[in-house]
Amino acid sequence: QALYLRMIKQVFDIMNNNFPFANGKHLGIAVSGGLDSMTLVHLLKSNGYKITLLHCNFKLRGEESDQDLSFLEKYSRESQLSLKVIGFDTNLYASKNKISTQMAARELRYNWFDQLVKEGKVDFILTAHHGNDSIETMFINLTRGSGLSGLMGIPERITHTIRPLLSFRRSQLEEYAKSHNLEWREDSSNATDAYMRNAIRHKVIPELEALSLDFVKKAMESQAHLRESQMMLREYTNVLMSRLVKNRDSSFVVNLTDLETLSSPKGFLFEWLKPYEFTAWDDIVDLLTAQSGKHIASPNFLLTKNRGELILSKKTKGKDIVVNIPSGVEKLDAPISLIFNDAIDQKINNKNEIIVDADLLQFPLQLRHWQDGDRFYPLGMEGSKKVSDYFTDLKISRPEKENFWLLCSSQKIVWIVGLRGDNRFKAGPKTTNSIAITYSP
Repeated sequence: QALYLRMIKQVFDIMNNNFPFANGKHLGIAVSGGLDSMTLVHLLKSNGYKITLLHCNFKLRGEESDQDLSFLEKYSRESQLSLKVIGFDTNLYASKNKISTQMAARELRYNWFDQLVKEGKVDFILTAHHGNDSIETMFINLTRGSGLSGLMGIPERITHTIRPLLSFRRSQLEEYAKSHNLEWREDSSNATDAYMRNAIRHKVIPELEALSLDFVKKAMESQAHLRESQMMLREYTNVLMSRLVKNRDSSFVVNLTDLETLSSPKGFLFEWLKPYEFTAWDDIVDLLTAQSGKHIASPNFLLTKNRGELILSKKTKGKDIVVNIPSGVEKLDAPISLIFNDAIDQKINNKNEIIVDADLLQFPLQLRHWQDGDRFYPLGMEGSKKVSDYFTDLKISRPEKENFWLLCSSQKIVWIVGLRGDNRFKAGPKTTNSIAITYSP
């Protein structure tokens, strides 16, 4: 009874001290029917929170999955709690997205949770992850070469997802559940060592507990210390970023000379670039001494070495978009503004205008972004040149290159819009039908 009251009070204090914004809100509790989630439900229900049970049937264990659902339906009726259920074809989702079954289940689950919050069905999502889960995550992250944040295990909160049981060991939850005669379901998949997490749970941690009975407790304390260190590191990193990282043309720029003054340039790069989904850290370090123009890509960003700078920019969307321009068009409004007029004379006033021989054009013209390997014949020069080399001659960085458009005729470049035309299409003394094309930036 003392344990029962103490843990209820502990969870009450955690919710009030760590997540005061959740007071009086509608909380969705992720439940599988297992020990952890059923204990969390009981603790929150005992503290008087307004809760709804959220259950995902991943249809991976056949009849056993159906029995989990039946158990939760019976529990919700007897406890007078609302239960929301969703079913997934997890194997099909994994196959279509070429990811593991575990990753598929995770994505499906959290996508549903996000949808429930967005629709206002619940205000926050609570999961029953505990200290042992966090330590297992630490070991998994170690195998992936994770940094300090990976060693901290599972975070207490990410956006609207809250995990109030991370300061408890699984043995404490089990003792609480048994002392209050709680019922729960055992997941047979937890018994197999086919998954890395299970292998760590069944083999690695017991070996460490054999060496130190308090291993789990001490590991949890170490993670708490790491979280404090992470907060200090974040504060220091923010100071460095305000000094070193400059905004320029929708990109972030770091001067390499300034970077080299730091005691740990590699550490700064890791903390700066980690939120931008970069993982190829060895390649990023090599970028510091690479030739100008080299770059490293993450799913949505580019990090480019441009002479004495590193430039972080968002990848250009629609890189492969091609806009066809039929004959007779007088004005194009998107994606850029181009005006087509009969040329009165052949005098060009600025770089935003070209005059071409209309009889040399094959319609429809194409407007597209430049690609590696593109080559043109620069107006006023002899021979051809790679577009990328032309950009380099003008000291245009790779992120800036992504913003330029090419006007083409039958795959041949007519104009690097706003920069230079192509000799093959220029109007000459014998031209009888010329077109002036004007670009409005």
